[in-house]
Amino acid sequence: MASLEHQLIESLAHSFYLADGCPEGKALEHWMEAEQLVQGEEQFEAEASLDPNILGDEPVEEPELSGLFVETRFF
Repeated sequence: MASLEHQLIESLAHSFYLADGCPEGKALEHWMEAEQLVQGEEQFEAEASLDPNILGDEPVEEPELSGLFVETRFF
């Protein structure tokens, strides 16, 4: 049985083949493109697990709520 990664690459390569108009002789090109995409995503996930700030999400400061009064009216 093929690995999950292999199946994903195969599926992506086929999608690229279809999107490219089903050309003859470009199977290796589509496979390599899919393989690079999958391996790049795995590398990104590995780096993200080591550095939580890799996604660019900066911590959000919570506003100071003391002294604030919010009036709510229901009509």
